Amino acid sequence: MPIRSGGPAPYAPPATVLALIRSYRERGLQTPFNAEVLGKAGVTESLVPRTLNSLRGLELIDEAGEPTAALLALRKASSADFAAKLADVVRGVYAEVFQFVDPAKDDVVRVGDAFRDFEPLGQRARMVTLFLGLSEAAGIIPEGTVRKAAPSSTRPKVAPRNSAIRSPAASGKRGPSVGPTANVRTAEGGFIPPALMGLLASLPIDGGGWTQDRRDKFVKTFESVLDFMVPIRDGGGDEQDEADDAE
Repeated sequence: MPIRSGGPAPYAPPATVLALIRSYRERGLQTPFNAEVLGKAGVTESLVPRTLNSLRGLELIDEAGEPTAALLALRKASSADFAAKLADVVRGVYAEVFQFVDPAKDDVVRVGDAFRDFEPLGQRARMVTLFLGLSEAAGIIPEGTVRKAAPSSTRPKVAPRNSAIRSPAASGKRGPSVGPTANVRTAEGGFIPPALMGLLASLPIDGGGWTQDRRDKFVKTFESVLDFMVPIRDGGGDEQDEADDAE
């Protein structure tokens, strides 16, 4: 059933959802989908509940965790037909959203407004990120659109209490601040995506340490965000060797 205003909307990371679809297509996953299966597939424990709920909300698995006809169609689709099949899923599940916005033309703020009546309210930015990420993978919006949209742009900017990021004045040091809104150029002249900057900003400061569990969660989250923001391209030479090593 398509999502409806006043009801829940999926908000798992798009990289996680797309990785699970790829794994099911290419290697097969044990069914029914449950916490154990997702854990073996590399989904962090904290993401398992929202990922399962999102797979149900996207009508890819049923309440028992079994693949639906939509997911089976994605598994059987050829590489040439996959995007079109995924577009069918996205347009069906988000039919109400498409009545109000066209993600190929409207900016992320307008898209965010279309999700104001969905639950949970505090996850609206993640709902938008998933919607745009799936739309991009399905060819509904141009490739690269999501990387240009700051994930924080759909929520008000409120300074967090007890923030681990201190301003130069507060720390007594001079230097640029690091955060999701910082514009840091890459060696090629582009900008590091806001989502990655936000993760970098959460690193311990002043040489402080962290627990192994917190470090492992950071690395796993960083890997998922990096895979989504910087997709692997087919190629040769060193780039292909690095891609093979990562698999």
